[in-house]
Amino acid sequence: MLTALLLAITVEHRVLLPAPLAPAVNDPFVVFFRTGDATVTTESRQILDNFVRAVRNDRTLGITILGHADRAEGPLHVTLPLSERRAAAVRRYLLSAGIPVRIVHARAMGTAFPITRSPNVVNQYVSIAIDL
Repeated sequence: MLTALLLAITVEHRVLLPAPLAPAVNDPFVVFFRTGDATVTTESRQILDNFVRAVRNDRTLGITILGHADRAEGPLHVTLPLSERRAAAVRRYLLSAGIPVRIVHARAMGTAFPITRSPNVVNQYVSIAIDL
């Protein structure tokens, strides 16, 4: 199921196409995680690398990382820390790729903002938005 979700995201977010223009990166980038896990996957690294290439040269941007979890992963005392670990994992990845620490902010959202209300889609993701 994870692969199908990533393919859908590639189609929906035009900024993931090769050589995105920096002004067009105000759409969020989204990466998914396996159930109960906060490890950045190989598929997610490709999306994050595209993101880094798109914003690398603009140090005036702010980057907001929002970690999310699915209600199926447990109660709030489980999902909120899990979403925090997911956001932190993406933040570490971006910092290790050279994005300045001062422009990267991460927040845990728990189950508050599902990507969809469909029972067939898992809401185990991190969204990354550009603050222009």
